[in-house]
Amino acid sequence: MAWNRILTNVSKLRQLLHVGYDDTIQTKNAISGQTKEGRCIDGSQNGQGYRMPRNGSVTAASFQCDIASDSGQECRVTMKIMKNDSQIFTLLLDDPANGDKGASRTYAAGTYSFVADDRIGVDWFLEKVNTGDTVKYVKVRNISGLIEIET
Repeated sequence: MAWNRILTNVSKLRQLLHVGYDDTIQTKNAISGQTKEGRCIDGSQNGQGYRMPRNGSVTAASFQCDIASDSGQECRVTMKIMKNDSQIFTLLLDDPANGDKGASRTYAAGTYSFVADDRIGVDWFLEKVNTGDTVKYVKVRNISGLIEIET
């Protein structure tokens, strides 16, 4: 009986989905926001992310990026986790200063569930907070992100 219990506990696997964006996302000249699709591990942008092979849930998300902006320019970088082209939750980096920045969060198993054949992906969103000055810019580049799933 103990053997069955061990096998049952091992049946849940945690896996990482790698996403990123190795180009620059920029807001400039009163453009309030830019959205770019997160690239999969091989650099592809298929518009839908990864197809899930079995039922499970998202249990964590994190990202790291480089921020460059005119002094005093406030911005938000958002990692939008998408399921079947609909946003299920966001991970927000609010008003980051220049430099290497990131954010991470964990979630209880079952909170953000999916079924086999659902597609899980990422959209990166950059927005200026104070849009009154049209000459200032905000840039985010070299974004790397992880989505942890449990199946």
